Amino acid sequence: MLTIHPEKIYISSANVDMRKSIDGLSAIVEQNFKLNQFSNAMFVFHNRHCDKIKIPYWDKDGFCLLYKRIEHGKFRFLRGITADKYTVTRKNFRGFCTA
Repeated sequence: MLTIHPEKIYISSANVDMRKSIDGLSAIVEQNFKLNQFSNAMFVFHNRHCDKIKIPYWDKDGFCLLYKRIEHGKFRFLRGITADKYTVTRKNFRGFCTA
Protein backbone atom coordinates (compact mmCIF):
# COMPACT_ATOMS: atom_id res chain seq x y z
CA MET A 1 0.00 0.00 0.00
CA LEU A 2 1.41 3.39 -0.97
CA THR A 3 0.87 6.22 1.46
CA ILE A 4 2.54 9.57 1.00
CA HIS A 5 2.47 11.90 3.97
CA PRO A 6 6.04 13.20 4.22
CA GLU A 7 7.15 15.25 7.19
CA LYS A 8 9.60 17.13 4.94
CA ILE A 9 10.10 17.70 1.23
CA TYR A 10 13.66 18.26 0.04
CA ILE A 11 14.42 19.52 -3.45
CA SER A 12 17.81 19.06 -5.04
CA SER A 13 19.21 22.36 -6.24
CA ALA A 14 21.37 20.59 -8.84
CA ASN A 15 20.26 18.92 -12.04
CA VAL A 16 20.30 15.12 -11.87
CA ASP A 17 20.76 12.49 -14.55
CA MET A 18 17.27 11.00 -14.98
CA ARG A 19 18.79 7.59 -15.75
CA LYS A 20 19.49 7.19 -12.04
CA SER A 21 17.38 4.62 -10.24
CA ILE A 22 16.32 4.40 -6.60
CA ASP A 23 19.80 3.27 -5.56
CA GLY A 24 21.58 6.12 -7.36
CA LEU A 25 19.21 8.76 -6.01
CA SER A 26 19.35 7.28 -2.49
CA ALA A 27 23.15 7.50 -2.63
CA ILE A 28 22.85 11.23 -3.34
CA VAL A 29 20.50 11.60 -0.36
CA GLU A 30 22.93 9.79 1.97
CA GLN A 31 26.29 11.05 0.64
CA ASN A 32 25.63 14.56 -0.66
CA PHE A 33 22.67 15.66 1.45
CA LYS A 34 23.81 13.79 4.60
CA LEU A 35 20.20 12.73 5.24
CA ASN A 36 18.60 9.41 6.10
CA GLN A 37 17.05 7.89 2.98
CA PHE A 38 14.64 5.93 5.20
CA SER A 39 13.19 9.03 6.88
CA ASN A 40 9.62 10.18 6.34
CA ALA A 41 10.66 12.64 3.65
CA MET A 42 10.35 13.09 -0.10
CA PHE A 43 13.49 13.87 -2.07
CA VAL A 44 12.75 15.62 -5.35
CA PHE A 45 15.26 15.50 -8.21
CA HIS A 46 14.86 17.28 -11.55
CA ASN A 47 16.62 17.24 -14.88
CA ARG A 48 18.38 20.16 -16.57
CA HIS A 49 15.30 21.19 -18.56
CA CYS A 50 13.01 20.98 -15.49
CA ASP A 51 10.45 18.94 -17.41
CA LYS A 52 11.07 15.69 -15.49
CA ILE A 53 11.19 14.85 -11.80
CA LYS A 54 11.97 11.69 -9.84
CA ILE A 55 11.07 11.25 -6.20
CA PRO A 56 12.36 8.27 -4.21
CA TYR A 57 10.19 7.79 -1.14
CA TRP A 58 10.45 5.23 1.66
CA ASP A 59 6.99 3.80 2.35
CA LYS A 60 7.73 1.95 5.63
CA ASP A 61 8.32 -1.39 3.92
CA GLY A 62 10.00 -0.49 0.62
CA PHE A 63 11.02 2.27 -1.75
CA CYS A 64 8.70 3.85 -4.26
CA LEU A 65 10.00 5.85 -7.20
CA LEU A 66 7.63 8.52 -8.42
CA TYR A 67 8.38 9.88 -11.89
CA LYS A 68 6.66 12.65 -13.78
CA ARG A 69 7.36 14.07 -17.22
CA ILE A 70 5.34 17.05 -18.37
CA GLU A 71 4.74 17.50 -22.08
CA HIS A 72 4.40 21.30 -22.19
CA GLY A 73 6.04 23.80 -19.89
CA LYS A 74 8.43 23.26 -17.01
CA PHE A 75 8.42 22.67 -13.30
CA ARG A 76 9.20 25.93 -11.51
CA PHE A 77 12.00 25.39 -9.01
CA LEU A 78 13.98 28.04 -7.18
CA ARG A 79 17.15 29.23 -8.91
CA GLY A 80 20.41 30.47 -7.46
CA ILE A 81 20.37 28.22 -4.39
CA THR A 82 23.91 27.64 -3.12
CA ALA A 83 23.07 24.65 -0.88
CA ASP A 84 22.80 21.09 -2.24
CA LYS A 85 19.13 21.01 -1.29
CA TYR A 86 16.33 23.10 0.16
CA THR A 87 13.05 22.31 1.88
CA VAL A 88 9.55 23.35 0.92
CA THR A 89 6.08 22.88 2.36
CA ARG A 90 3.50 20.63 0.68
CA LYS A 91 1.61 23.72 -0.45
CA ASN A 92 4.72 25.25 -2.03
CA PHE A 93 5.62 21.92 -3.65
CA ARG A 94 2.26 21.81 -5.42
CA GLY A 95 3.08 25.26 -6.83
CA PHE A 96 6.38 24.01 -8.27
CA CYS A 97 4.60 21.12 -9.96
CA THR A 98 2.25 23.15 -12.09
CA ALA A 99 3.33 23.90 -15.62
